[in-house]
Amino acid sequence: MADCVRFMPAPKKIWIITAFAALYVIWGSTYLG
Repeated sequence: MADCVRFMPAPKKIWIITAFAALYVIWGSTYLG
């Protein structure tokens, strides 16, 4: 059970980081282009 609690926040964090990275790339390309 402790492993599940410890493992759960990781995918959410990765998803948030990926979303921010995608936003940053899209914004950057539109700003530069």
